[in-house]
Amino acid sequence: PTPEPANDSYTLEQFVRDVQAATGSAVDGIAGPETIGNTVTVSAHKNNKHPVVKPIQKRLAELGYVQVGVPDGVAGPKFTAAVQAFQEVNRCWVDGEVTAGNKTWRKLLGMS
Repeated sequence: PTPEPANDSYTLEQFVRDVQAATGSAVDGIAGPETIGNTVTVSAHKNNKHPVVKPIQKRLAELGYVQVGVPDGVAGPKFTAAVQAFQEVNRCWVDGEVTAGNKTWRKLLGMS
């Protein structure tokens, strides 16, 4: 497969904006206390169709976690596999859940 051109990539700033919009935060593209404070737990079992699922899927795919499959806005087994792989690489608690209570949201948002 031909790699997408760089200007077509899903940037961290766009991801942050999409997360902010999906969680009711001020949309400025900069992850801060309001952004992290408004995040929700997302997994195959919790908020699996929340509007923030698709941006997470797109971000994981952009970072090379191809396990996530085609971003469809539904967190299922592929979402879990990609999140677990991301968590392992980023030294987060490996549970397949994106929660504000662990490092996963912060890492995805580029905050730590």
